[in-house]
Amino acid sequence: MLKRLEESKGEFEYNLGEIFLSFTPQNEAQVRLTAERIVERIKNGAPFEAYARQFSESATAAVGGDMGWMAESQLNADTRLAVRDMRVNTVTEPLRTAGGYQILYLRDRRRILSADPLDQQLHLKQMFWAAANAEATDKSAMVAAIQRKLPARIACDDVEATAKALGASQAGEVGTLRLRDLPPELRDQLENLDAGDVAPPIGFPTGVRALVVCERREPQVAAPTYDDIYNQLSQQRLSMMARRYLRDLRRDAIVDYR
Repeated sequence: MLKRLEESKGEFEYNLGEIFLSFTPQNEAQVRLTAERIVERIKNGAPFEAYARQFSESATAAVGGDMGWMAESQLNADTRLAVRDMRVNTVTEPLRTAGGYQILYLRDRRRILSADPLDQQLHLKQMFWAAANAEATDKSAMVAAIQRKLPARIACDDVEATAKALGASQAGEVGTLRLRDLPPELRDQLENLDAGDVAPPIGFPTGVRALVVCERREPQVAAPTYDDIYNQLSQQRLSMMARRYLRDLRRDAIVDYR
C-alpha cells in the first residue's frame, strides 16, 4: 500500500462524505426526490453528518458519512468528474449509481505525499483606516490614496509604528491562518507574497485594510501510518459489504399479499 502511495505521489485525493439512498425500479422517482430535498437542505445550512446518519444506507452512516481520503484513481469516472471542480465544504447533486443515488460532500482536497500550497500557514498583521463616511459604498479613492503612500515592505515589528505614521486607525495581529481558510480574494492577494511584503489595500464598508505577511510556514508532508491505511481499507470494505447486502435483500425480497 505504501509503495502504491509513492507511485501516486502528486495525484489529487479527496476527503469525502457520502449519503447513499438505494432504489428499486418502482420507487426510483421518489428516492430521487428525497435525495434532491436532502441536497437542498444541506446547501441551506443543515449539517451533512446529521443527514448522513439519519438517511444514508451505507456503512459510513455510522460515522456521519465519512469515507476518509480517497485518491482520484480510486473513484469511478462519474465521481471523478463530480468532485474535481467542487469547492471544499460543498455537496454534489444526487449522482445516479447502479443501485441508488449518492450525494457526495467534499471536506478537503490535497495531493498525495506532496505539499499543498494552500496548506501554507501565514502569520499576518493588519493596518486599518476607518472611513470618514461609512455609508459611502465606493472606497476606491480612499484605497488609491492609501496605496500611494503604503510601502511595499514592512518589518513585522514595525507594523504598528508604520500604521500610526500613515494615519491608520488601528493596527495589530490577525493571527496565523492557513491559506486555504482565507476568502478567495485574500488568498489571491497573499499566495505569492513573502515575509515582510504588504498586500494591496482592500476597501470594506467601514474603511480600508492592508495586510502584512510576517511569516510563511511551509506545510509538512507525512506519510500515512499503518493504522491510517488499515482504517481506510476497513471502512471501504464495510461499505461494499453493506451495499451488497442491501442489493441481495432487494433481489430476494418476497412480497406477501394477504
